[in-house]
Amino acid sequence: MALSLPIAWISLSKLLAFLVALGVLVAALHRQNKQLALRQLHSLRWVLLALALFAASLLWTIAPDNVGLAALLKHGKLLLPFLLVALVRTRSEARLALLLFALGQCFLVCLSWLDAAGMPLPWASTQTSGSFAGIVFTSYLDQSIIFSVTAAVLWHLRREGMWPEWLAVAMALAMLGNVMLLLPGRTGYV
Repeated sequence: MALSLPIAWISLSKLLAFLVALGVLVAALHRQNKQLALRQLHSLRWVLLALALFAASLLWTIAPDNVGLAALLKHGKLLLPFLLVALVRTRSEARLALLLFALGQCFLVCLSWLDAAGMPLPWASTQTSGSFAGIVFTSYLDQSIIFSVTAAVLWHLRREGMWPEWLAVAMALAMLGNVMLLLPGRTGYV
């Protein structure tokens, strides 16, 4: 759901999710016979070791603290595939995650079209430079990429019973139309 929020909220929620997931991941490594698939991934141990060394190097680096921490967090993305294995354990959990993602994006595309139609949205961050209407919360570039990806997810999963097929098609078209009609220069993403 965080991808539907303003950029600052996305960053805070990603940091919180990263810290919680890292704790879950480390706890899963120490459990006996649970998360066996995760425990057998030797590459995870190497990634954790590398991140620990990167973190330790912050003690003697000449880089400013904020630069060092930002670099460490960027390298922390190496944990994402392992975090998915640790956190999304069942098909129903994966479906729920996709459903929440889709709901957040459907809400966002509706707000975007309302903003483009001139409806005042006090929380929207419509950009006045270039008179781009329909930019809600995220940036011009982010919104076009996320809408294009979400449209593909909705289209490919339209018959999976996660949401009504007509709604998936309508939202996918609304998102693609948003990118092609409201965000000039973004059609390459579609």
